[in-house]
Amino acid sequence: MQDPLDIETRAQNLSAALEKRLGVKGRSLAHRVRRAGRRLPRRIREHAHLLAEADAVRDNIKISRQYDAAQIARAYEHVSDYLATIDRADARRGRILSILAVLAFNFILLFVAFVVFLRMRGIV
Repeated sequence: MQDPLDIETRAQNLSAALEKRLGVKGRSLAHRVRRAGRRLPRRIREHAHLLAEADAVRDNIKISRQYDAAQIARAYEHVSDYLATIDRADARRGRILSILAVLAFNFILLFVAFVVFLRMRGIV
């Protein structure tokens, strides 16, 4: 059986890490995990959902006995290790570079279309 205080502290730590590393805010751990969505890999998301479920039922002794303490500890380690590797500044740079790449591609495409149009009109 898991200690409810242990699950609660792990859930709070994970909630804080989700907010710090991904900028995800929410009322509870389950809400934050849902809002993180595809920013988390599938396996990490599954572990985070397990922790959110365990956190939601931590006060109900009969239901909380169904969760394996070792499994919850492993899930917490996997999620916290993954979140520790995320660099928000690098992710922001990646998003900005992605947007700039799309804009550059669109400008090149527009230029090529303009040259083709001029070529068809016989101007170039």
